[in-house]
Amino acid sequence: RRIKMIKGFRCSLTDENVSFDECVKCSEAGVLPCKLTTTYLQLLSSNLTEEHSFPSVSVLTNCPRQLFFTRKNDVFVKPSDMYYMFRGTMIHGILSKLKEDDPEAMVEQPITVKLSNYSLSGRIDYYKKGHLVDYKNISEIYYKGGKAMYLPKPAHIQQVSLYAWGLTQAGEKIEKVSIEYYSPSDMVQCDIPLKDVLSEKYLKLAELQLNKILTAINTDTAPKYQNCISEFEWMCDKYCVVKDICMKHLKKGGE
Repeated sequence: RRIKMIKGFRCSLTDENVSFDECVKCSEAGVLPCKLTTTYLQLLSSNLTEEHSFPSVSVLTNCPRQLFFTRKNDVFVKPSDMYYMFRGTMIHGILSKLKEDDPEAMVEQPITVKLSNYSLSGRIDYYKKGHLVDYKNISEIYYKGGKAMYLPKPAHIQQVSLYAWGLTQAGEKIEKVSIEYYSPSDMVQCDIPLKDVLSEKYLKLAELQLNKILTAINTDTAPKYQNCISEFEWMCDKYCVVKDICMKHLKKGGE
């Protein structure tokens, strides 16, 4: 099954909902005094119009409330709020380009992760000779005592674990797993211990999460806010495209 997550843009100047094409054409024609470049809008449009496989590793390791409300509503996003996505796409493109000519490397490679009752689709950033690498765009990296704080994030560990399991199921031998975080002014590589990466708890957790998501969708009941905020609070301010919808649901008495 494939799903489209975002319907279109909400104009940063008029606050009107418009299609991606309308926004790009407006920029090209210079109709409004918008500071956003046509290149920026085209790249975002290309990313946001892409249909996503469901169930997938990336969907499963993101906030389940965001998935629920995105599927349930026509979501329009302000392109001015999506710079993090633009940066992330640029970073992935540059890093992938550097390595795509290596015949021994897997770059942006689709994979399948088999659970007990389901199969998840996924796409690994980079893999070569036992070394799996995932790239992450982040707003800022904080340090304490020379060590990066709050990294790696639990959801990101689960994501690379599922990728590692998918590769293992395909016959690869995983020897090293890294998450590379890139902020506008810094970077850090977090190497994840193999005993954590190849723990079956992440397969079992994925099965449990997917069952909860499917139950929420089938019963039309949003996943509880308190259950989500404990793990995904860091996404709320900068990375959630349905925050307004989520908050309105809470104010109306939803959990």
